[in-house]
Amino acid sequence: MSEPDASPEPAETAAQALVVIDGGRSEGEPEGRPADRAGRGRPRAGFVAQLLTADDPTLLPSRLTRTQMAAARYAEAARRLA
Repeated sequence: MSEPDASPEPAETAAQALVVIDGGRSEGEPEGRPADRAGRGRPRAGFVAQLLTADDPTLLPSRLTRTQMAAARYAEAARRLA
């Protein structure tokens, strides 16, 4: 007689968790650096939020691409109304 699979929780109830781990601060690093501006350039909060919550795993187009797509839509709407 074989033993049933004794996994701790069924696949239907398995959950994913996000855990923040403090990496500490090096002595040369300035105090109070905001997390969303840790690197150079724009904050990456939107990118991280999309990875955590998106049902579709494909990434959003860049800001430049979204702007170009919107401008093309507006130009097409203007042509239709003219």
